[in-house]
Amino acid sequence: MSIDALRLIGRQVGARLRDARLAKNYTQSQLARPDFSVSYISAIERGQIQPSLRALQILADKLEINSTDLLPEPEPPAPEPSAAEKRAQEEDQFEIALLEAQIAIHQGQPEQAREVLQNLASQKEELCRESIYRSLLGWAYLESDSVQEGEQLLAGTMRDVSDPLYPRILDLQMAAYTAMHNTEQAVQLQKVIMAYLDANPSINPFFRARLYSRLAQHYNRLGQLEQAEAMFRQALRALEVQETRQRHIATCRQLSEAYRESGEDRLAALYKRRWLLLNTQTHLLNLRREIQHTLGRIALKRGSDEAYASFQRAAQEASARHDPLAQASAHVHLASWFLAREEYAQAEHHIQEAQRLASGETLIAADVQFLLGDLAYRRRDYPTADHYIEAGLAMLERLREGEELIERLTQYARLLEERGLINKAILYWKRAYENREKGSL
Repeated sequence: MSIDALRLIGRQVGARLRDARLAKNYTQSQLARPDFSVSYISAIERGQIQPSLRALQILADKLEINSTDLLPEPEPPAPEPSAAEKRAQEEDQFEIALLEAQIAIHQGQPEQAREVLQNLASQKEELCRESIYRSLLGWAYLESDSVQEGEQLLAGTMRDVSDPLYPRILDLQMAAYTAMHNTEQAVQLQKVIMAYLDANPSINPFFRARLYSRLAQHYNRLGQLEQAEAMFRQALRALEVQETRQRHIATCRQLSEAYRESGEDRLAALYKRRWLLLNTQTHLLNLRREIQHTLGRIALKRGSDEAYASFQRAAQEASARHDPLAQASAHVHLASWFLAREEYAQAEHHIQEAQRLASGETLIAADVQFLLGDLAYRRRDYPTADHYIEAGLAMLERLREGEELIERLTQYARLLEERGLINKAILYWKRAYENREKGSL
């Protein structure tokens, strides 16, 4: 029984005791003597304390009534819910559980999401055929590095263009094919995605950006830099969304937890949805930063004459809108620019600025570690270089940046070979090979 329910009973007992006392024209002092104190009787009547059954019997005897007369009337049993009400309750429970799974994936807990979803399927077998279930479980598989299981599940999902989850399924399938290095399937899916984007100009901006970003990654892996840059710029245009502050997310999360604790499941679910929406908008901002960072890398690869000026502009714009991570990204690219020209003093200045601005674990922060390693390596300070490079590799592993991790492992293995550290180089070649095989299983 809840605390509020107990307090209500206490107030009802107190009111009945006061009415019975007044009916006998007793003062609190007359009722109390000789067994109780006046303050005890007063506290009962105010509902501050609940008397024991023994105390109730003594008081009832003094008032010449039955002790049950001091107890509240039992509540009538709740009517049995109708079949329709039961179905509605079950649907609410399943909806909340699906939401729990989605939030778990967003919070980096895909194994927990898989457990929730598999428990749901055991209770409701027909759920396994629904796109919401299959897309969530497929997503959870991909996030927990079970790429093949995720791809098989997503491939078996019905492709109904009218389904609101259709773009999400396309996004996840492209992610799976990219991780598996399945170029043939990726090329086929690329045509499907482009046709869908052309036919649906009003698609949710988040999914539009995700789909363009997936296509850009596909082109980038094939070395088609011009097409990759065009897709990334399309993704950026889709991400013209106002930033959401973290305090809004925290408020919705706190409200959701408070309503859940008080048994208000519908309100708890409502605020969870709001929390998830705000969290998704924050992901939009992070996705925009990642895309801009990758665009900078493409500019460096292409050796564009305008790259330096564009990095300077990016740093100034990020500073004006108080976006330290975007500033860090611009400084990373400026540092890379100067390192390529062996202007080490300038490169070091920009690396230090990027290190100061890039808080947390992101692809940008990992690049800072590799730049520090590159600078130390060029100065032949190999112990320091190894420290920074290995820290960057560990960060990429935690971020699940598979393609980037393989490329960096391969680069480091080559550097170790150049230094004659063959045994250590073999270990990193092996790690690169294992990560590539894991993605292609």
